[in-house]
Amino acid sequence: FDDQPRVKAMVAQARRVILSDAWLAQLVDGALSTPEQTVIDDYYQENIANYTVPAAVNLSQLLIEAGEGMAAKVGDFARSIEADESNFKTRAQELSLETSGVTSTFTEGWMSLTDIPVNIFQQIQGLASGSVSAPISVPEGTVFIGVNQVQRARVIPLEQIRERVEAEYVLQQRVAERNRRVAELRDAVKFADLRA
Repeated sequence: FDDQPRVKAMVAQARRVILSDAWLAQLVDGALSTPEQTVIDDYYQENIANYTVPAAVNLSQLLIEAGEGMAAKVGDFARSIEADESNFKTRAQELSLETSGVTSTFTEGWMSLTDIPVNIFQQIQGLASGSVSAPISVPEGTVFIGVNQVQRARVIPLEQIRERVEAEYVLQQRVAERNRRVAELRDAVKFADLRA
């Protein structure tokens, strides 16, 4: 089976590809040098969006489903929370245990602000940690959102991720240099073909 001409040709082609890739990698490595710190600093500043942790919020919610008698439950709950927002979790748990059609979820985890539906975001955007929204109408009924914690967007300092930034810069330079060398080789082959 290995002696078939087609198999031999495929093996020879694979060897050529491996050798040419190794040769090209040596050329690229020889053309690159360790970047100076100012170059890394500039690269970091130019790509700062890649090193930003987006704003996020940790929420809890209480859903009071639409239905007969539920409007009174919404009003009662809204008044109790307005009087003391700190008892949101306790009151929500009590209400969900004593009333069918009421569900509470606590600590849903961190959500990026961009993942929050617009109609909900508009209602909670000014709230601080520990605050509770006014009643929010949704197709299923009424939702109260408790803001457990807010994490502001922040840029990761270069000192914390210097190795990552340098590796990304070097990789980008390596790809650019490889593409440049491949283009030169293609041009040389085309020129040789034209002369022949």
